[in-house]
Amino acid sequence: MEKSSRTVNTFKNMSISLILYGISYVAVFVARTFFVRILGNDYLSISGLFTNVITLVSFSELGLGAASVFCLYQPIAEKDYSKINALLRFFGNLYKIVAGITILLGIILLPFLPLMVDMEDLSFSQVYLRLVYILFIINTAVSYILVQKKLFLTADQKNYIANIIQQIIHVIQLVLQTVFLVATHNYIGYLIIQIVCTFLTNFITSCYVDKKYPDIMRNNHSEEIGPEQRKEISQNITSIFFYKIGAVILNGTDNIIISAFIKTLLVGLCSNYTLVINAVNSVAMQCFNGIGASIGNHTLKASKKDQELVFRELDLFCVIVFTFCSVCLSVLLNALIPVWLGENYKLDQGTVFALVFAFYITGVNQIPSLYRTSLGLFKDARFYPLFAAASNIILSIALAKLIGVSGVFWATAIVRFVFFTLIDSRLTYKKGFEMSPTSYYLKYCLRIAVFLIIYFIASVAVAYNKIPGITGLLISVIICVTITTICLVIAYGWKKESKLLITRVKTLIKHKKG
Repeated sequence: MEKSSRTVNTFKNMSISLILYGISYVAVFVARTFFVRILGNDYLSISGLFTNVITLVSFSELGLGAASVFCLYQPIAEKDYSKINALLRFFGNLYKIVAGITILLGIILLPFLPLMVDMEDLSFSQVYLRLVYILFIINTAVSYILVQKKLFLTADQKNYIANIIQQIIHVIQLVLQTVFLVATHNYIGYLIIQIVCTFLTNFITSCYVDKKYPDIMRNNHSEEIGPEQRKEISQNITSIFFYKIGAVILNGTDNIIISAFIKTLLVGLCSNYTLVINAVNSVAMQCFNGIGASIGNHTLKASKKDQELVFRELDLFCVIVFTFCSVCLSVLLNALIPVWLGENYKLDQGTVFALVFAFYITGVNQIPSLYRTSLGLFKDARFYPLFAAASNIILSIALAKLIGVSGVFWATAIVRFVFFTLIDSRLTYKKGFEMSPTSYYLKYCLRIAVFLIIYFIASVAVAYNKIPGITGLLISVIICVTITTICLVIAYGWKKESKLLITRVKTLIKHKKG
């Protein structure tokens, strides 16, 4: 296996992923524009709804991916090729079972589709709806074929290679789908192209691994996974499963609730906003890729006081990044959507702010969450996502009936704050730093106040811009970015953590130049 430093691989994973995500999302936005113009909001809404449904149906995979990568670390480090081969065959068989369970659960849910969809709003029949749903199920099942080879690359710190293959095929897929839609206006063919490209992603990745690692991928059936390791893998999958299933239910029910309790066509409108938010989130999260391993190393060597100081630096950096993104999104999204797709695809500002606030709550919790996992505090928090999922469903339905679609997103924000923000920070401070989390909670409240104040100032300033079209949008972007930046410097630039961060960046730049 190739010897390359962990730092180099981490940098490659981060930088290449950032570039690829940028290219991919440009293609996504272009493809979405053609999709909306050609097929309209009916198809967009169904696509968003079925994506959520499939997320729930795929729960059988939860924990398997993370457990697979974890189990491969040691044999890769020891160059135990026979063991790696045995593990990959074992995980390959498990993923075949997962694919079968996914298809079975998808078929079981098929008769309940009319309960989730308001058919009066849609322009196609129930038979057509079921056909589309079946194609979504097939695409998900196909995604599990040969996926163990991709997980191997992740364990070997070559995830950037898997990302290159995935994103290139994704861009090709979007181009083919767009050309096909323009030529035929046929959604079924559009989904079949997606299924083929999903298979090709894993197939090409598998071929790369077979060629690059011939010693590992040689058909060596002399070793099998023993009962003890099977038991260990099962325990790892179970531990991760409890945490992830709650998170999946929490993140995968919003569109279903909107469709079932409010209006199906609203799912399509919301999905345009979440597409932009997810794109921003993907870019922002690249700032924090690879930090987990560094945190784990630092917590082993540093004192509790030094750990908490570094935590405060990283946490403030995270808050600044996500406050900036959240203010700009909440202020500018309703200026972007009409220019991009048209006035008919615009949501009310209250719903937009609720959507973005849920994004903000999740974003600013990245560092406490990373510290909790790096400190190994898994068991202490494994059941909270299940409580969060149940609470989110109940609260979302209640608020949806009370205040409409914005209530679904307010419920998500509230539940994430109670069951993730408060829990992660409390465990990090009490069990990690052996300190009281009270000071963190106070700072958190002040930071929300800062976010709201900056949002108000930027909103008022942008409201004075009455120029329509792309020119007006660009002017609004300049105003919002400038005001948000100035306000963040005033709010946080004087703090000790900010000065330490600036010093670290300067030192890093000097070191690289030297």
